[in-house]
Amino acid sequence: MINQTKTDENLKLIRQVIESYAKGADHRDIGKLDKAFHDDFRVVAITNDGVRNLDKKTYIELIRSEKIGGVERQLEIEWITAKNDTARAEIRLKSDAAIFNDDLSLIRDQHEWQIVNNVTQVVPA
Repeated sequence: MINQTKTDENLKLIRQVIESYAKGADHRDIGKLDKAFHDDFRVVAITNDGVRNLDKKTYIELIRSEKIGGVERQLEIEWITAKNDTARAEIRLKSDAAIFNDDLSLIRDQHEWQIVNNVTQVVPA
């Protein structure tokens, strides 16, 4: 039963990180994104314009300059799985204009869960 309790707590913490990422991007909240993303964060986005590969610094600069983000989206968490200090999650972020199908990889570093990788496919809504 102790293992289940630890698993439940990890899933709760991971869910909070995912929600923080979604709200941070939607509201262009750099603080939330900086906390949700590991320093080695990368996003690979498959879009109509091709594949984009961004590191954390570039992603946050695009948010700061209002080139991305700032659109309220509905978060749907399809599933989360965690083992030891690694986790994966599949989520959807839906707006009137686009749907982001995110495959997230998370790690627990210094006792905190953070997103280290996001492979996303962006499709029109």
